[in-house]
Amino acid sequence: MLVLVLVPPLVGACMVLVGRWRAKRGEPLLRIDRFVCGTLFAFGFALVRFLLAA
Repeated sequence: MLVLVLVPPLVGACMVLVGRWRAKRGEPLLRIDRFVCGTLFAFGFALVRFLLAA
């Protein structure tokens, strides 16, 4: 249950860092490179894992 709360914001923050790295290299940014999209993706993934493990 703790994974559903703690991991998605951490993944969102990591995706922001990846987005900044991609921008420095001149690569196009993807939608997942934003905090909200990365967080929602990680939350969805963790929720599916939680539901399938139960």
